[in-house]
Amino acid sequence: MKRELDYTNYQYLSGKLNNVMQPVLDRAKISIQTGEYYRARIGIKEHLIDEDSINFDQFDEVYVPYIGKEISEPPIKISTEGRLNRKGSSFLYLATDKQTAISEVKPSTGQYVSIGKFRFRERKEGWQIADFTNLDFYDFHSNDEDIEKYVILNS
Repeated sequence: MKRELDYTNYQYLSGKLNNVMQPVLDRAKISIQTGEYYRARIGIKEHLIDEDSINFDQFDEVYVPYIGKEISEPPIKISTEGRLNRKGSSFLYLATDKQTAISEVKPSTGQYVSIGKFRFRERKEGWQIADFTNLDFYDFHSNDEDIEKYVILNS
């Protein structure tokens, strides 16, 4: 399947991947909770200087962050490879806190970062996430095939 993913659009393999992952997802899935989630993006939309306040000692600077569609998922033509997508495929990755969102984009020292807040006010039917952080070996020990899935997911 990995070889196929290297040379085929992953959408064509989604059924096959779903068959492999479904038993694992059934064990690891959790519903998206209502609340706030964050996305970071390196850069800002504008850097403004208030010319009316300029004097020899100080001036007011305003940093305008990306907002709306600019902070949402990236346009396909500029999207880079991510955990679940390849280059040219756009996904929206969200974090549960600002620090994690910033860490995910790996800014260099001195770079500005825009942060967007996304609110889920109600649970959406069918929207789910998988949490692989606390996989328990005992849930996979019944046969060799399940043990192999555990090894892959745990690594």
